Amino acid sequence: MYISSMCYGRKVFHQQECRFVKRIKKKNRLYFQDIAAARKGGFRFCNCCSPMTRKYRKERPKIKKIIEDNGLKVQVFDNTLLINNNGVNWKIVLSEDKTKAILLYHANTESNYGLKRVEGHLQFNYHYQRGTENLKCIKHLLEYIIAHDDWRMGTLNSYRTMSRKSKKKRKAYKRARRKARRIAATRVINLLEELDYEDRTRRI
Repeated sequence: MYISSMCYGRKVFHQQECRFVKRIKKKNRLYFQDIAAARKGGFRFCNCCSPMTRKYRKERPKIKKIIEDNGLKVQVFDNTLLINNNGVNWKIVLSEDKTKAILLYHANTESNYGLKRVEGHLQFNYHYQRGTENLKCIKHLLEYIIAHDDWRMGTLNSYRTMSRKSKKKRKAYKRARRKARRIAATRVINLLEELDYEDRTRRI
């Protein structure tokens, strides 16, 4: 059984033992038989009692150093762990079906401008990251994210060593250089947009 408030502005639902349930008067309580019913009504999980919050708190001692050493920005929202690795965005999602699988998604390469925000969070277009099926904990997924992004930046910058002796090779070099510059520019724009949003939020 899951509980929400009929009077609260945001459509958030809680597990029965959540501390915020005590603040909801019984006459104002809205009950859901399961998570699917709440989702169907357009509700999201409370950030305090979601399964992802519990998993993150359990693993936090193991991943604290990884987050700090690599400058990761990590935040739980709904049943998702949002991760920003120097302008590259990822999310870890806990499946709400019987499998309870932990899934990794990578944001498509694009600027933040024009993207919708939900309660301050940008709604990127994500794709499922294949090859991560055997990674069952947040620690291993964070290590994968760091290694992936380091490898990708190294690969993108490898165009500098490409041969330009023939016309065909010069064309390949220019394509690789444009791609690297486009992705690097997108990362900078994403970081600037996030900093600008945080600054505007503090002023309100």
